[in-house]
Amino acid sequence: MYPAMAAGFSTSHVEIVIFFLILTGSIALWVGTSLHRAREEERRRTERAEEYYREIVNTRGLGPTDRALLDRMAEGLHDPRDKSLLLQDQRVFNLAAATLLENDPFLSQGDVATLRSHLGFTGAPPGIAPHATAELEAGASVLLDDSRHNPVPATILPHQGTVLRVRIPEDAPRFSSGRPVYIVYRNAAGIFRFKCTLYGRKEQVLELNHSEKGERMQRRGYFRRSMHLPALLASQLEPESQLETHLTELGGNGATVHNPENQFTRDDAVELTFRPDKMGNITVIARVVRTSRDNSLLHLRFVNVREADRDRIYHRLFQSA
Repeated sequence: MYPAMAAGFSTSHVEIVIFFLILTGSIALWVGTSLHRAREEERRRTERAEEYYREIVNTRGLGPTDRALLDRMAEGLHDPRDKSLLLQDQRVFNLAAATLLENDPFLSQGDVATLRSHLGFTGAPPGIAPHATAELEAGASVLLDDSRHNPVPATILPHQGTVLRVRIPEDAPRFSSGRPVYIVYRNAAGIFRFKCTLYGRKEQVLELNHSEKGERMQRRGYFRRSMHLPALLASQLEPESQLETHLTELGGNGATVHNPENQFTRDDAVELTFRPDKMGNITVIARVVRTSRDNSLLHLRFVNVREADRDRIYHRLFQSA
C-alpha cells in the first residue's frame, strides 16, 4: 500500500527539467525586467540632469567657450551628472578647476578666471583658504612682491571683467609691465601667494592677470616688510634699562632695529618693545643674529612671541597705510 502511494508522488526526470526551466525563465524575466527598469531610470535621471544643467547655463548666458570648458571640467567629476554643481557650488568648481589645470598644462588660467567671473564665484568665505585671486574680497589688504623692491602694500579693488586691479600708494616704486608680481594675502587660514603678471598701470591702479594657482607660504614667520616704528631695546639681563630706537624692518619671526648707542652686538639676548597698533605695546625676547653697517643695525630673531602678538604683527604688515 505505501509503495503505491509513494509512487503517486514521484516525478519523472522530464518534469524536473521542465520545473527548473520554468524557474530559470521566471528569474531571467525578473532580472531582465529589473535591469531594463534600472536603465530607463538611469536614462531619465541623466536626461533630467542634462536638462537642468542646460537650463542653468542658458539662464547664466554662458557662451560656447565657457560651455566647452564646463564640459571638460565635468569629465573630472565622480558623477558627470552632477555637473550642474559646477554652476552652483564654488567648492565643487574650485576642485574641478584645480584638477583640470593640473592635468592640462596648456589650459589658460585666464579662461578659468573668466568663467569664474561669469559664474559670480568671486570672493571667498572668511577664514577659508582662497583658490584664486578672484576669491580675494574687494577691499582686502595685500602685498605686492616683485623680488626687486620691498613688498608694497596694496588694496584689492572691486572685480570687474577678467583683470585683477589693485590700488597702490602714491610713493610706491615703479613696477615693470610684463614682469611677474606675487600677490601676498593673509586671512585666518594663513598666508597665501599668487603669481601674476603685470599688464599695466593707470596712476595708482595696477592691472594684472588673475591667477588660479595659489600656494600657502609655509614659512610665514620669516615674512618681513620694511617700515619705520619707534621701539625700546634692553638687555634681557637688565630689562629695566631700556634705550630708545626704531625698527627699520619687521616680520613675524624677527626685526631689524638701529643699535642704540652701539650698545649691543651679535648673540646678545634682548627685549624689544614696540607698538604695532592701537592695542598697546608688544614685548618680545629676541637674539641678535648679526649686525650690519658697522654695527649700527641689529638683525633680531624672535625667541619667544605669542601667537596673538604675531597676529598683530601680521595685521600691521598687511596694512595699506
